[in-house]
Amino acid sequence: MHPARTVRAALAGGAAALVMLASACSSGDPAPDPGPTGASGPDKVVYLTGFNASAHDAFIFVADEKGYFEEAGIDIDIQLGAGNTNLGPLLAEEAQFTYIDLVGLLYQMGNGQVEPGTFRVLSAVHQTTLAAIMAPESSDIQSPQDLAGKKIGAFAGSPTEFLLPVYASLAGFEFDQSQVVSVAPNELFGLLPSGRADALSTFIIQRGVVENTAGEPVRVFPMNEVLSDMLGTALISTAALADSNPDLVQRFRDAALRGLEYTLANPEEAIQILSDRNPGAVAAIPPFVAQINVMKPYITGNVDQIGAIDESHVLRCISVLESSGLIPSGLTPEAILGPQTLMAS
Repeated sequence: MHPARTVRAALAGGAAALVMLASACSSGDPAPDPGPTGASGPDKVVYLTGFNASAHDAFIFVADEKGYFEEAGIDIDIQLGAGNTNLGPLLAEEAQFTYIDLVGLLYQMGNGQVEPGTFRVLSAVHQTTLAAIMAPESSDIQSPQDLAGKKIGAFAGSPTEFLLPVYASLAGFEFDQSQVVSVAPNELFGLLPSGRADALSTFIIQRGVVENTAGEPVRVFPMNEVLSDMLGTALISTAALADSNPDLVQRFRDAALRGLEYTLANPEEAIQILSDRNPGAVAAIPPFVAQINVMKPYITGNVDQIGAIDESHVLRCISVLESSGLIPSGLTPEAILGPQTLMAS
């Protein structure tokens, strides 16, 4: 069964948000350890993209195209995924790796939808949340405070929706849940031109899509300006796989991060690879390249080593979720971190 269909059955009602973008390995780009392949050949794995074949997913196709997985003794089958619905195939062992929004994963763990410790973060991709609110420049929304009383469209069940009250509190405007127009991802971008929303809460890399559908430039209010403790995205596997085959997950992690590092350094080539591997997915190269460039500070910021996870950052993120009433107390960084996580020094 195709992973996306399996996931929807396994995690109906789960967050369907994009989880976006990727993170690179250490600046030194050490030679990968190919690991033992033996007579049986390379390890075969299935990887689910964060969301379809988007710019933030280019790095995994780059890593495959450049032979980084082959050098690491891995035969990778890249399949198109759909956000948190990717978790089901991993649990069913139909896929071994994916890329996901960590705030959404912690939210699900804290609220009992996912058992803490089930999944293992291998490395960061984006260090802070990519969530952002966008409003047409022609509107009277010139600052976050102007969002009071406005209709805000958001992906149902995603961090772009459930972080809104926390963001409003810290950004200094009154917020009521009735302001939110909660829709499926494929409906979101039509809310502005149809007049059903005054602004959109989405991911910052979608700015070009929003402006194209709105027919004008937008003002952008990144949530990480006031929610700097919110985590971004990460590469994950199941904890069971990480514990039973740590060599494989480390080889995968390092090869994927080589792909991300190459993508950041060569965005035009990376998007061309994405386009070649996914015919029809890239309508035009320049807007996709722009998305990678927008992502760069989210990937490279806050830590010395690209891809490294700071345990104190995870703890602060959990604390904000708890103090905001989004999850009950009791969750710890060990819910997602382990020996195979690339940790900040």
